[in-house]
Amino acid sequence: MAAVYRGRDSAELTIDVKFTYSGEQLVPDVNTYLINFYKPNEVLLGASYTFCDTWIVGLDVTWLDYSKMKTPMPIYVFDVPAVIREILSMINAPPPDFHDIFVPRIGVEYTINEHVAVRSGYFYKPSPVPDQTGSNNYADANRHGISAGVGVSFPAPWGLLEKPINIDAVFQAQLLEHRY
Repeated sequence: MAAVYRGRDSAELTIDVKFTYSGEQLVPDVNTYLINFYKPNEVLLGASYTFCDTWIVGLDVTWLDYSKMKTPMPIYVFDVPAVIREILSMINAPPPDFHDIFVPRIGVEYTINEHVAVRSGYFYKPSPVPDQTGSNNYADANRHGISAGVGVSFPAPWGLLEKPINIDAVFQAQLLEHRY
């Protein structure tokens, strides 16, 4: 069994802009605030079970706290007429209104013999993005992930290493659902 918590993190950028011509300030200062990166709070609960000494099944679910995400679009703070904001395309986007999501995962491993194991997994990650009907669009879709892999273990040649050599190969595909 496992429980994991990862805290929220973001990279924010603030730019202060002055519009001047020949040393004369044309409009008041513009303060621009932008989130370049956002990682939500995350809580994962998982468990695995081994049976028949050849099968391992792992299940987990992750909660991702996207509802606290601020807009990733620039936020402009300045005092000028709306027509100037429109000309400069400096209109603040509405809050993104993302919602929290739960991501379930399952993984299975079958041990063929002491040297070979095959693995497979699946996850479903719903999009935290609501339907996009406004002037901006956060492109995202629900996602199905499937994976398959094999692990091979063999003793180190000529006894050069204390532990065996393990080689693992994996394939993963992520299939996006159509979104209107």
